[in-house]
Amino acid sequence: MSSILQSLLGTAYQPDSHWTSHYRVKAGYADYSASNTSRASFTVPDSTGRLAHYLAHKKYQKAAQWTKCRIVYHIEVKSADDSPDTPFPIAKEELERVSFCPLGWGGIPATPC
Repeated sequence: MSSILQSLLGTAYQPDSHWTSHYRVKAGYADYSASNTSRASFTVPDSTGRLAHYLAHKKYQKAAQWTKCRIVYHIEVKSADDSPDTPFPIAKEELERVSFCPLGWGGIPATPC
C-alpha cells in the first residue's frame, strides 16, 4: 500500500509520517510510536485532491465532491485468506475509531471544504 500511495501522491506522501502502522518496520522504517489501535495503517492528508481524483476516476462517485477539500484519509489495511469472501478480524477499537471520522450528509466530509 505504501508504494501505491507513493506512486499516486509522489512527494506529498511521506512514509515516515503517513505510514502509521507498526508493520512499517518490515520495510526498514522506524517503529511507529503510537499504540496499535490509535491510528489506521495509513494516515494521509490530501491537500492537493490527488487521492480524491484517483478515487473518483475509479468510479467512487462521492469522491468527485472531495477534490477541492482538505481531507485526511485514514486507510486501514487488512488481509484475508484465499477468497474475497473470507472474513477478517476488526478490533473494537478500530470500529470506534471510524465513528470519530464521519462523513456528513451525502458522503461529503463533515468538515467544510
